[in-house]
Amino acid sequence: MSGIHEQINRLDGQEAKGLLHAYMMHTQRLAGGKLTQEQFIAEIFETLERLTEAKKQDHYTRIFPPGPITRLHIIFGDSAGGGLKMALRQLGLSPGHQVLVLRERYEMGPLAGWEQPEGRAERREWLRERLNQHDSESDAELEEEYGLKLEEYLAALPPDVPVTIWSGCNGCEQTGLRHAVYLLRNLRNPLYVIFPDRDSHLLFDTATAVQDYRHSGEIIPEKLAAIFRHNEASEPLTSGERDKLVQEWLDLTAAGEELQYRIWEAGQLKAVGVDYFDEYLLGKARELQSWRKEGDFMKAARVIGEALGYSEQYVGDDFLEYRLRELIYRGLLEIKGVPKAMRYYSVRVKQL
Repeated sequence: MSGIHEQINRLDGQEAKGLLHAYMMHTQRLAGGKLTQEQFIAEIFETLERLTEAKKQDHYTRIFPPGPITRLHIIFGDSAGGGLKMALRQLGLSPGHQVLVLRERYEMGPLAGWEQPEGRAERREWLRERLNQHDSESDAELEEEYGLKLEEYLAALPPDVPVTIWSGCNGCEQTGLRHAVYLLRNLRNPLYVIFPDRDSHLLFDTATAVQDYRHSGEIIPEKLAAIFRHNEASEPLTSGERDKLVQEWLDLTAAGEELQYRIWEAGQLKAVGVDYFDEYLLGKARELQSWRKEGDFMKAARVIGEALGYSEQYVGDDFLEYRLRELIYRGLLEIKGVPKAMRYYSVRVKQL
């Protein structure tokens, strides 16, 4: 029964109306004796299955656009993907230049066993438990199906189509870069890499204004367009460079269980423990506490927002909220409220 609810919840308003219309028609046929009860139930289920399958196909069409392709762009995260699509339209390069968005949270969680369904299931469970996610079995099935569709899409890519990977200098995108090159390891397509945050400094910084970006999704489309034009004469990766990135992906997937977060530091991708931000987060809580009356609680969201605003590393608010809860469990913070979402509880630094 839960699977039916999940299918219905995924329908938009128009699709729900279509299902209701089919239900009323089948009800009339049932009342008129033209359908048995068993046939009525079968018809309703078949209608729902057709709707959800059509929705899935439309979803995959948006992810893997059909039609002639002259260049494939791979980028990480919906925000960055949306900005890049706008930039390519501004340049008049759409629809031949297609954008493939990889949405994986590459900066966090175990990568070991990625190539096996069991390893991916363990990773989903790790994320679900720590980030308060509520994925269902059908979500896991869709994710596995997406992986197969991705492999099919890349395998069908014409060998003369160049591929450009956009990767900012942060743990998420740099890990994603290595995974993308790994996915393309058996293809002969020329492969280019653009570092948009680095090129933004080169093209747009002045003596009085320097703009740092923690993720490519923060860069406006106009700048992304200029960055692409700046890289048009660049050389593709050599076979040695591609092999090096593939090996680095394999090394990441072999990292120990204690190294489940990835950062970019001093020009290097590093795997660290999930407690990497704990002292920084606790320091921000102490700083905020010092501005309040003794004994006052402060909203968890306020602490996390402060930490996000000043972090030099790219990190999500959901990950910081997970670490805030760990500080509570360790007895370093006191809590008021229910720790199921940031807006529901407040914290204060425990007096030792």
